[in-house]
Amino acid sequence: EPVALEVIGDHQVRCIRHGIVSILELKQVEKSYGDVVALRPTDLTIKAGEVFSIVGETGSGKTTMAMTAAGALKPDNGTRVFDGHDMDEWIRRDYKSLARQIGVIYQSPAESISHRFTVFEAVAEPLKIHGLCRNSAERLERVIKALAHVHLSTDKAFLGRYPHELNMGALQRVSMARSLVLNPSLLIADEPTSSLDPSVQAKVLKLLLDLQIELGLSMLFVTHDIGLARKISDRLGVMLKGRLIEFGPASLVIDKPAHPYTRLLIDSVSGLSQKPFNSGSGKVEPGGCPFEPRCPLAKDVCKNRNPQMLERDHRSVACHFRQDEKNREKENIT
Repeated sequence: EPVALEVIGDHQVRCIRHGIVSILELKQVEKSYGDVVALRPTDLTIKAGEVFSIVGETGSGKTTMAMTAAGALKPDNGTRVFDGHDMDEWIRRDYKSLARQIGVIYQSPAESISHRFTVFEAVAEPLKIHGLCRNSAERLERVIKALAHVHLSTDKAFLGRYPHELNMGALQRVSMARSLVLNPSLLIADEPTSSLDPSVQAKVLKLLLDLQIELGLSMLFVTHDIGLARKISDRLGVMLKGRLIEFGPASLVIDKPAHPYTRLLIDSVSGLSQKPFNSGSGKVEPGGCPFEPRCPLAKDVCKNRNPQMLERDHRSVACHFRQDEKNREKENIT
């Protein structure tokens, strides 16, 4: 079906014209920290112009996945393709030009922005690192444009403020402006609202989504809040112990979860579960399913054989006993 180019961003227009369906592909990517396996062989595709959320508990591998996608971490194995090009080759050849294409918003703005920088210096720093502005006037213009995008003041007094003079909501928006000042095509947001008060979270989230649409960005959004992920995502993936175990359209995954872990995760948030939620720290056999020690549907095959990720009905699931919504009461896994 024809796409109305006037209602989408420049990046999406370029992708459409050049036939680029996905902005990022991770293929069998793995990452360990010493003896700790953070990311098991994983495939992930982010389409041009979409919001893809990764949901999971603390320690599930979400941030490792995000930083590997951003190029900040080198995987132990696997391949990464960004904008149709081999990412690792791109990094070897010209890391800065790749870094300009990927903006990152971190969980804690207080830790990602130096306390010694003014607002202007914090937002302008990426421009200086990449040598993009010919003079200070051009740099000021780019900074003001980025701050205006996130609805912050652009007057001289605000530009001269330091992080300790800002509330957390304003500081996170400065962090957002900093990530946007290079005009990236992919934005990676790692728990960007978790350090904010609930009243501020909604405003920052709405702003982030407005920017994604206005600028035509692709976005990888990392969160532990599956309810939040539903509100903002085109597609979402659920991670458990370093593995993606289910992904697909956000409404489908959340309304009709096919993996027992996804179902229990949703029920624990909605209050439907009659049992305390705990994915467990039980021992996982090297070749087994990561949820087997706590899964109410587990059988011997789950302990001995890791289920393959199989696509069916617009959604991919790694489970030997993939469940349809109609079986919910029958299996009584809540």
